[in-house]
Amino acid sequence: MYRATNGSRLNNGVHKAYIHYTMSNLARRHSIAMANKGYIFHTANPSSFYLKGVRWSTWGENVGVTGGTISGIEQAFMKSPDHRANILNRNFRRVAVGTYRDADGYLWVTVFFYG
Repeated sequence: MYRATNGSRLNNGVHKAYIHYTMSNLARRHSIAMANKGYIFHTANPSSFYLKGVRWSTWGENVGVTGGTISGIEQAFMKSPDHRANILNRNFRRVAVGTYRDADGYLWVTVFFYG
């Protein structure tokens, strides 16, 4: 998912976002929580969940679920104006990515951006 996100950024003339691995563990926890509940939702308070102790000025979050592939969900994100805006936001320099494939084969995705 990280490669797909940066692929979309680079294909649209936007610099690569660098991954934050510790924060990505939180994003994966969020993806697992969505899978356990059976629906997608955004993080209630990103400033206390992801950004505690981190210097930041702006953030965005893409969440989704698919029965398909990472490529497919990235294409869906790029077709959605709000998701696309997050992916291509030049102010987002860092990203956290968390994915989880459940027992039924659904891929739950959380991509958190900040700058």
